[in-house]
Amino acid sequence: LADSINSRMPEHVVALVADALNDAGRAINGSNVLVLGVAYKPNIDDVRESPALDVLTELLARKAAISYHDPYVPRIAVKGQAFISQPLTAAALAAADCVIVITDHQDFDWAWVRQHARLIVDTRNAVRGAGPAGSARVVSL
Repeated sequence: LADSINSRMPEHVVALVADALNDAGRAINGSNVLVLGVAYKPNIDDVRESPALDVLTELLARKAAISYHDPYVPRIAVKGQAFISQPLTAAALAAADCVIVITDHQDFDWAWVRQHARLIVDTRNAVRGAGPAGSARVVSL
């Protein structure tokens, strides 16, 4: 049962993203989605069996414009497409229609992320209690 639930979690995350974007008056198709963390677990560079790959695959299928930042994973390939970890800047966070927290690396300044993002889907409860909310709407699992 646990394996069945875990295997459906990436679809659930993307559904949360779609619902949150719809609430903001946007479709997932064409939206800029920034994924924070693609490693299997925090503070490592291993992406084998990472749920982030399934989330990215589903986002691509729904035609989202995706990018990611992971200080431990400089490059990944998803469905034959190569992606390079983008610098995490205030401008990148502000430009994202939605930021998805997949891997909660200790290197991330969650209060700063929360301050600059507009919409965050937080799968790790990383931004909860991370300083003032700013203008970010946070959706948790």
